[in-house]
Amino acid sequence: MILSERMRMKETFFMHSAVPFPLAIDHGKGAALYDTEGKRYLDFFDSQNILGYGNEDYAEALLDQALRLGANPGYHAPALELGQQLCLRSGMSRVCLCDSGSAANEAMITLARRYSHQRYGAGRHTILTLRGAAHGQSLATLAASGAALPELAAMDHGFLPVAPEISALRQVQAPVCAIMVELISLTQGVKARAKQFIHELAVLCAERDWLLLIDEVQSGIGRTGSLFAFQQYGILPDAVSFGRSIAAGLPMGGILTNSRCSGVLQDGFPAAQEQPSPICIAAALSTLAILNETALDEVSKKGDYLKSGIETLGLGALGDMRGSGLMMAVEILGNASHSAARLAEQGLLAQEQGGALCLLPPLLVTHSEIDDALNIMKAVLAYDSFHPGNFTQGETRTPAYFN
Repeated sequence: MILSERMRMKETFFMHSAVPFPLAIDHGKGAALYDTEGKRYLDFFDSQNILGYGNEDYAEALLDQALRLGANPGYHAPALELGQQLCLRSGMSRVCLCDSGSAANEAMITLARRYSHQRYGAGRHTILTLRGAAHGQSLATLAASGAALPELAAMDHGFLPVAPEISALRQVQAPVCAIMVELISLTQGVKARAKQFIHELAVLCAERDWLLLIDEVQSGIGRTGSLFAFQQYGILPDAVSFGRSIAAGLPMGGILTNSRCSGVLQDGFPAAQEQPSPICIAAALSTLAILNETALDEVSKKGDYLKSGIETLGLGALGDMRGSGLMMAVEILGNASHSAARLAEQGLLAQEQGGALCLLPPLLVTHSEIDDALNIMKAVLAYDSFHPGNFTQGETRTPAYFN
């Protein structure tokens, strides 16, 4: 079915709730997608499709589980094994599985409020977040995002500046029970929080008995070169969330808690009622098996290779570069959305976020596929480098690389 026929069917039968890429994709292999006419597109777009396409070990795990058990009527051994692996590899104490990253963040919000209620009684319920953060699409998580809708403003969340000072946090008078933060913000163009700030934040939370909630729906499960990004910050949060990456894109999520929060959520907790299917559990186990310590080390090396390759392009259209592992961004000194569209036309799918081009390839991407992506970037973005009118007035071309 060609693209025009697919678009016509969507217009006829679907509500206008989502806008997919205008591509008629037929299949994928590795980091590449192929449309019905055989054109190849490198998928550096989907942060949660961490294994790429056509992974045989992953597919066999799903098939085996589908033939064995498709629903979960009781104590499901693979789920128990998954929980054990997540705790051991993260250093956390307990896990709660659910069916999405948004549900996981909502579970963290409930965790914080229950913890505070059990210790201090009613009234201590405010969750502090950073303006511009993105924590999910449910009512609770939208209200916990800096871009919350006006009709949600009455919900009990406080918004902090994008880069608050600890001294300002110490002046907060609201009845706070927790702070929720992304260590690396994809929606702001893969911007990382400074390690010193996070360390000071952890100390402040310990002093005030606020829970430190880390949202790793985008950065978790190997994306930055470690299972979770918080492991590179030298902290142990009270709770950390993860999303569909754990099952390489299938509907799944969850939270991990430290020991002091391990008994807060009791049986019957709402988020746990939407348990992921055994097929998604099998997908998660396969993902963790593939992403062993050797594979995670390779993620870091491939990230360095991608970063070095972008540096050597020497294009004036490229500005600051930042990232960790295979969660990279490079600022475009012009219109990043237009650049992303032109790259897509030439076979490289990438996100535009916060004025930057975000590159999020599968973690099993090959060096050859990275080279192909760099060649497309050079061919497309070289034009801007020789046309100064495409730059936004006042922007600098001096790179300040992430460290």
